[in-house]
Amino acid sequence: MIENSTFKFLGYKIPKIDMKIEDSFGISGNEKIVNDIKVGYSINPDEPRFVEVSMLIALNAESGNFKMNFEIKGGFLGEKEMSEDYFKNLYTKNAPAILYPYARSLVSNYMALANIPPYFLPLINLSKNEEAKEVKKNKSNKSKS
Repeated sequence: MIENSTFKFLGYKIPKIDMKIEDSFGISGNEKIVNDIKVGYSINPDEPRFVEVSMLIALNAESGNFKMNFEIKGGFLGEKEMSEDYFKNLYTKNAPAILYPYARSLVSNYMALANIPPYFLPLINLSKNEEAKEVKKNKSNKSKS
């Protein structure tokens, strides 16, 4: 039997969204869109097992005739008995992976409703990205020694 997780997803919200589309966007059909995704975490000291994960996502057409920027935030709650390392592993890897499909859906739906060529945020390996950050952080700490 599969156990329920002790890490709960409480929901998400989109506090900021901005999109600019020029009339020439999509005419050629070969628009290249570059994305930039940043992930942040906010833990309330009064509620140490609650974390708010935020993703800032920027999409820009190389031609400059399309831009979309938005923020998506999700709330997550771990059990009090959970170790700090286990909790950190869950909120840095699992939480963004849970939140990201909502961001992907927002982009594809928003573009469809705007009647412009669709764009789908690529699938990403958030675990690998987090590992790369840890390695980079460890290397920079060693170089300061």
